[in-house]
Amino acid sequence: MNWISHFLTAQPLLALFLTIAIGYWLGSDSVRGFALGSGAVLFVGLAVGALVPTLTLPPLLGNLGLMLFLYGVGIAYGAQFLRGLSSKEGMKANAAALIAVLAALGLMLAAVAWWPGMELSKALGAYAGAGDRSELDYGRFFVSSPAVAGKRMADLQLPPELKARILHLRRSDTDLPPHEDRLFEFGDRVGVLAPRESFAALGRLFGDSVRGTGEISYIGLGVGVTLGLALGAIAWPLPLLGHFSLGFAGLLLVALLLGWRRRSGPLQWAMPISANLVLRNFGLTVFLAVVGISSGATFAATVTHSGWMYLLLGSAIVAVLVAVTLLIAMAVFRLPFDTAAGVVAGATGNPAILGFANRIAPTDKPDIGYAMIFPSMTVVKILLVQAVALWGGTT
Repeated sequence: MNWISHFLTAQPLLALFLTIAIGYWLGSDSVRGFALGSGAVLFVGLAVGALVPTLTLPPLLGNLGLMLFLYGVGIAYGAQFLRGLSSKEGMKANAAALIAVLAALGLMLAAVAWWPGMELSKALGAYAGAGDRSELDYGRFFVSSPAVAGKRMADLQLPPELKARILHLRRSDTDLPPHEDRLFEFGDRVGVLAPRESFAALGRLFGDSVRGTGEISYIGLGVGVTLGLALGAIAWPLPLLGHFSLGFAGLLLVALLLGWRRRSGPLQWAMPISANLVLRNFGLTVFLAVVGISSGATFAATVTHSGWMYLLLGSAIVAVLVAVTLLIAMAVFRLPFDTAAGVVAGATGNPAILGFANRIAPTDKPDIGYAMIFPSMTVVKILLVQAVALWGGTT
């Protein structure tokens, strides 16, 4: 066993990808329809970290994974986020999350007051830590041309000699009807009715390259991430409380704004859907593995030192957040389950829960719900933690 421990300690990248492989292998097993999916990577990471306490991974790896995940979510759902935030559904989702966050805070304060030996600083950590064929033919063309991606349908002038008419778009697994304000995106498949002799010209117009649909504008990615991290690093002054920073919530906010804009002059913010999915799923997987491995030894030591006290508190806080959010969102506000699942993930701030929500509700609603809730609830929790810490230090 010692040689395995020494080997993994000397090969941290090997340990990381071994954790990912075992995690996905275990997560793919379904027991009566229930499977952990990518969440299993976190549990395997905890086990590896506990068994090999000398194994350390650079924190930058986990931050990089979380950054890719949040930026991908923001770019993909920026437009839906802004529409949802100003809608009745978005307001209900934020209200449900806020009530749940406050309920969890109440549970934490009650535990500090009534549970002997419970320290406010550690309890705050548990709270804060607590995702037909005729004379015209039908053809489909991939949007891979930068000249088309980002354009409104109304602005795309099909040459009249092609005698072509757009029937619909297929984006990811969804068919979208034509609309003058709908934007073309990399990876869209455009259904066109046109004479077959026009297909070659239409292919050149749209790009029609599968390879091109997997390419990312690294200039846009670099500029967007830089802007997001810069916003997250700003220390905002708060009367009586000092300062606070948005951290990765700032990155998500910028990504959502850029995802809504899609393009700014020569800068292309939007990504092909296939590339976006790979980017954010890989980022989430790396983040979960690094968090698990880095926390395994600490997790084991905490349980050994203080028993199950803080583990039970953290579990209770998460349970209250999930239960109250689902109750308010579904029973009171009548939000659909897939939206409520994303709201739960955003209220907890846990990407692993979002990964699980995507598995049990395979629509884009969990991602949109998460994007609507995560930034606002992150700010709320930062303010609450700082306020309670200030109160606890002066009473």
